[in-house]
Amino acid sequence: MFIPSAYADTKASSGFDIMSLLPIALIFLVMYFLVFRPQQKRNQAIKDMMANLKKGDQVLTSSGIIGRIDRLGDQEVLLEISDSVRIRVLKSTVTDIYQPTKNHTPDTKEPKEPTQHEGKEKIRKTPYRRPQVRRNFPNKKTTDEKKGE
Repeated sequence: MFIPSAYADTKASSGFDIMSLLPIALIFLVMYFLVFRPQQKRNQAIKDMMANLKKGDQVLTSSGIIGRIDRLGDQEVLLEISDSVRIRVLKSTVTDIYQPTKNHTPDTKEPKEPTQHEGKEKIRKTPYRRPQVRRNFPNKKTTDEKKGE
């Protein structure tokens, strides 16, 4: 009596529904455009930059060293970071071609703003010292008690 009424709704359970895969496909599509595609573009830009490196370019390494390319190899670059100071780094550590900004160059110092205390003697502050607390331990005699004996 109850069993035939349970099998009455056969329309919902018949076959495969393509609409159930739509949310999963949409998630993969969003992930492709938000994650994978920008990373591929960045990798291609790095490969192009590596291929176009030449002697005399000023570059920035991943460790923050700025130097001028003195010699290029297949996997290594010889950077001149100062007058007659050269270092060997891997080509893969070069992250960007460095172009210093107009306002900031490493050779010039920025003008110092005058302070309130300029020309005055600096007051030397002593560090804070905690006051020493005399602790009385029941088993130990203090120096005053030892003198009295």
